[in-house]
Amino acid sequence: MREKRVRPGKKPAWPVRAWHWYRERRRRKKPPWFIRLLRRWGVQLSPRAERAVAWVETIVEVGLLFWLIITYVTVRMTVPTGSMIPAILPGDSFFVDIVSYHFRSPTPGSIVVFWFLEELRVTKVRPGSAAAEAGIQVGDYVVAPGRWDIGVGGEPVPSLLTLSRRIQAHQGGSLEFTVLRPITNREAQVVSLWVKIPS
Repeated sequence: MREKRVRPGKKPAWPVRAWHWYRERRRRKKPPWFIRLLRRWGVQLSPRAERAVAWVETIVEVGLLFWLIITYVTVRMTVPTGSMIPAILPGDSFFVDIVSYHFRSPTPGSIVVFWFLEELRVTKVRPGSAAAEAGIQVGDYVVAPGRWDIGVGGEPVPSLLTLSRRIQAHQGGSLEFTVLRPITNREAQVVSLWVKIPS
């Protein structure tokens, strides 16, 4: 009777061997690097002292990483004042990208915030005026948040200066006012009125 030869097992592919090596390395838990350094210097610590040193090392590493991130990568900011209204409101929180500024040289004035008129409401209409004759009422909104379908001259009003210039440009003629008129606390309608601008 012939003996059956057993062929030596074939080695697994290199990715499998690499995975086995990595898994075995993970199983062998190593102490923190500072404790390993102390052991090389011949300093032996008790298990309780090693745990304390490990915690201190972790806190130091996290603090160092945090400092590097907020110094060279990104930082969280909270707006303290209203100097950037309406683009940014007081109390807003955002992250500032610091990496981009390592490749640039910003100077004062490089960042510009444009003022935007958020709300403009009619609070008084003089009897007998052109606005009263056109039908403009107290409470009408010429500018309202999120409403781009109202304005003066067929376009939204971004600022009071723009409104003044449009009125001056139509002196002696008529100018269309598209206003938002509240009906109830939750309902409003868009009304178009033509106002004769005195010369």
